[in-house]
Amino acid sequence: MATKISEIGVFYNQLPKAPSIELVSYENFFKLHIAEEETGDKIFFNLLKKIYIVDKSSELNPKYFDTYVIDVDLPWVILSYNIYGTLNLWWLLCLANNIQDPTKNPEQGSYLRVIKPTYVELIVNTINKQLNL
Repeated sequence: MATKISEIGVFYNQLPKAPSIELVSYENFFKLHIAEEETGDKIFFNLLKKIYIVDKSSELNPKYFDTYVIDVDLPWVILSYNIYGTLNLWWLLCLANNIQDPTKNPEQGSYLRVIKPTYVELIVNTINKQLNL
């Protein structure tokens, strides 16, 4: 039997028995899908979909970000914690810097654009509004 994959049509935080996760968690921005298999159904996120904070032809307005110098080899989640006080905004650092592979740490000596913490809530709320959350 072939695996049938379909969109469930709800977001993670809309599942009645799911443990709550922070509103800024990347998982909150994707509807769940289900793979129906003989061995049991599996629920997953379609991470091939993407979120953009600016369109590809424009740049971030400099008033919204600071420059951060990478002085030590750290993963994105630790950088997120150091900058924003949460591990869950790693994705915002990646989006602001057009990082395609978040499994690779930023290189020591490189410069990152970091969305100022005062604008994070605005960005997350705007994404949620566009997704009708």
